Amino acid sequence: DIEVTLDGGNVYINDAMVTVADIEADNGVVHVIDAVLLPPVTTVVDIIVNSEDHDTLEAAVIAAGLDDDLSGEGPFTVFAPTDAAFAALPEGALDALLADPTGDLADILLYHVVSGKVMSGDLSDGMTATTLLGKDIEVTLDGGNVYINDAMVIVADIEADNGVVHVIDAVLIPDTPTLIETENVLGGIKFYPNPAKSYISVNLDAVDTDLVNLRIINATGVELGKYILNKGNTLIDIGDLNKGVYFLVFSSGDTTHVDRIIVQ
Repeated sequence: DIEVTLDGGNVYINDAMVTVADIEADNGVVHVIDAVLLPPVTTVVDIIVNSEDHDTLEAAVIAAGLDDDLSGEGPFTVFAPTDAAFAALPEGALDALLADPTGDLADILLYHVVSGKVMSGDLSDGMTATTLLGKDIEVTLDGGNVYINDAMVIVADIEADNGVVHVIDAVLIPDTPTLIETENVLGGIKFYPNPAKSYISVNLDAVDTDLVNLRIINATGVELGKYILNKGNTLIDIGDLNKGVYFLVFSSGDTTHVDRIIVQ
């Protein structure tokens, strides 16, 4: 829609003023305006916020601090559980997740997002896709229905300017924490503060190695910084990062460990 405003004898179409009106043609009429009208940008977050069936998902995305990330350029493919899907979780589970929004809740939400714009016509039986959590989901086509893991797609291909949303009837739960098998090797890494604003301090004193590589990755998988860390404390400048959720990927040899950090 565009909006018409009458103000002080002038006519405005959105924020553009009509400078010449009623130039008639055989097939219509032309009004001259003094600015170009640009359609509003709709993001995958806008689709969730404007949906009557996704109040819980909206609250969860905002609480986890992912609304700014998912409003970015993308593109993103979001598998969006309905309010009924969240209500079907075991009693107390949702309250526990919301009590720690940047922990397990953020992990679960990232497990519902795939980088890129994947339309329903791009899905095939047995295909897998890697989510922003770093774990795969599986697509099944059965009897004309599309399933993401065990959740059925009930509304497909709701397009946004930065991706697409598919509505599903269940919450997707990752089976194990990301890269938990490496925790015994690199789990002694400590960093603070979290949330952070300008700097983080990383300490490797409790790690069984003298050299660790660190990569900072955003929610879409883009590497934003790379560092070589030694024993003791290393101060890392994050002042150039926008507000949002990022991943600290620590590696030594073939071993990798991932932590999440919020930049305020």
